[in-house]
Amino acid sequence: MARYDLLLSGSCRDDVSPDTLRISLLYQLKLAPEQVERLLPPARGVLKRDLASAQAHEWVERLRDTGLDVHLVERQESTPVAQDLDLQARLAALQAAGLPRPAFSLGERLQLLAAVLLGLTLSLLYLLPGLAGLLLAICALAAFITLLHQDIVVACGLALPLAGLGAWLALGFLAPRPGRGTEAAAERPLTPAQEPALHSLIAALCQAMGVCPPRRLLLTAEVDNRFAVRTRTLRLGLPLMTALTRDQYLASLAHVLGHQVSGLDRLGGALLNACLAQLERLGQAASRGLLARVARGWARLLFASGQRLTHTASQRREARADHYQVLLGGSAAFRTTARQTRLAQQAWREARRRSLTAPAAQGLVGNLLELHAALLARQTLSPTPTSASSRYWGRHPADRQRIAWAERHPLPGLLDDRRPASALLEQPDAHGRALTLLVHRLAGRQPEAEPAATVATLVPEPVQDSDTDLQRWSGHAWPDCPWLPLHLPLERTTRALEADTVRERILLLAAGTADAWQEAEKQSQRRCLLAFYEELHSHGLAHVVHGEGAFNQEHLQEYRAIDTWQTAARQQLLAVAPLYRQRIERALAQRLPGQEQAAELYRLLLTLAERYPDVERLREARLLVKEYRTLQRRPQGPSQINALCEFAKQDYRRRVADWLACDLPLPPAIATVSLGDYLQRHCPRLDLAEDSLSAVYRHSAELLPALHTLHQRLWLLLARACLAAEADQVSLQQSA
Repeated sequence: MARYDLLLSGSCRDDVSPDTLRISLLYQLKLAPEQVERLLPPARGVLKRDLASAQAHEWVERLRDTGLDVHLVERQESTPVAQDLDLQARLAALQAAGLPRPAFSLGERLQLLAAVLLGLTLSLLYLLPGLAGLLLAICALAAFITLLHQDIVVACGLALPLAGLGAWLALGFLAPRPGRGTEAAAERPLTPAQEPALHSLIAALCQAMGVCPPRRLLLTAEVDNRFAVRTRTLRLGLPLMTALTRDQYLASLAHVLGHQVSGLDRLGGALLNACLAQLERLGQAASRGLLARVARGWARLLFASGQRLTHTASQRREARADHYQVLLGGSAAFRTTARQTRLAQQAWREARRRSLTAPAAQGLVGNLLELHAALLARQTLSPTPTSASSRYWGRHPADRQRIAWAERHPLPGLLDDRRPASALLEQPDAHGRALTLLVHRLAGRQPEAEPAATVATLVPEPVQDSDTDLQRWSGHAWPDCPWLPLHLPLERTTRALEADTVRERILLLAAGTADAWQEAEKQSQRRCLLAFYEELHSHGLAHVVHGEGAFNQEHLQEYRAIDTWQTAARQQLLAVAPLYRQRIERALAQRLPGQEQAAELYRLLLTLAERYPDVERLREARLLVKEYRTLQRRPQGPSQINALCEFAKQDYRRRVADWLACDLPLPPAIATVSLGDYLQRHCPRLDLAEDSLSAVYRHSAELLPALHTLHQRLWLLLARACLAAEADQVSLQQSA
């Protein structure tokens, strides 16, 4: 099958201005501003390599919709390295020949040693106030005992309080503190009797790299592969196998094992990562009180310093491990593997959340891997790699610097096996079900006592049925935003229309409604960007956005027109909304089973439509925080950006708190909780009482998608009720 490279042509469509192109790339493709600037004309070059035909044409269509001119070039047919060799035979050949080791110069060794010593020093610095307090307590207590028989006033008035102060400091900094958000990992051992083929593959890979094979293999419910140096245990992430091919998975294993090739990398890197992870855990401790806050702040300061000062040494250590991943998987597949890993992490978090937050009556899914695969197949937008602050002490898919390094050293890859990595296991389904049971039990659920849920019930229904019931009812696609202003009162002429007339008008306007809705969705994105530019302009910072003209009166008028629904697209939605309301009310006027439930859904939909301006304000506030955080990462940026970012975070937190405090009850067809509790379920890590402003931003990423999913589900259920009522009405007319 032919494969293609996607190339930039260095131009855009004639009817698209650079400003419009920049906005479309920024919000339709969810690109970072730096990425957008690199794509703007007259930029040329290869954008994506080695794409399948369907994927290549999909990218061409998506990019041309934004206005960017791209074209495809068919790749020349090449015989894969491992086409005539079985994977086991190829690894056996590598085992005999061995893999070349990366360069590890004396300067890099000294740099890593300095980073390790720095990590240990920072860990000791965290204990320094506690040790000083302990010493103060011991000395003061000794002085108290000495002065007790000489001057009891000095002993009780000075020595005893100092001893108490020292003990207070010692307990605050030396006592163990529980981390927040930690949980036991679901894992099960893999013996050679269970998976002999996998054990032999890993043994061959270790011998080819010159690494001692692990003593134990554990299969975990994590989207990650990890090696424990102390116990020589290799943990294999089963969810990662559903997202990668065999060659990608073995190449990622080679990265993990690559950290074990050099003794200094193995021991020094493990010690450095342990120090940083410990400081991070102490900075997230859940203890309350004044001293606990001081200890958390001290730990966060030391952690930030250690992260910044050891970043270069950690990055070079990762490059030495990436050397093996590029050798086996190829430099062209390095970016794809990082992208798939990030997608798998997002899908796995969503799969766990959907299964564990489902109502008890709905049950638990029997195999989380099936739900994970279903959600992974529905991921369409590629996540953006991080730029500089990778978590080298924790999970860390490749960031931009590592991807750029891999692509600067083009290698074809020694393995080429594009079968799913889950086929490396002889019993993947059995392992998936066993790990699913462990995940549910660790979360406090009783899988044996609850009914079994299917994947179809847990995958978002609007995604499944948007092309069926909802489109059949309306005649057009149903974008996430803006929401129809259904709460506006009906005019007398509209209220007098019969059901058949309303349906005919809706279907007649369907094509125009679809176009207007898509345009209105783009205007919602444009509105957020205009708000950001207006705020920069009002503070004299318009120059920090490259390539953007000065904010003028026309921009302000455009923002107000979008905000007040005065644009042509939104006016068209204002015209069609009363028709939908009349159609729903005509259908609900009939006596049918489930009429009360449908009426309850309708009342909730009216309430949400009335609150849609708050949804747009929330979206705008989140974008402001995102853009300011992007500007903060620029070197030598204006000092005002920090203050504006802090203010934007406070405003966003206030709006999040308003939604989480909403006590609007949801109908049983959706959930038996309030709207605020429903949103809190979709953001399980969000804790407004404890989270910092930055943590609120990070932990509330699912809030807006949850609102859109709820709104879409309401429309879907109402559409089904209306279709049933209209079908019943047609049958009555035919029988009459």
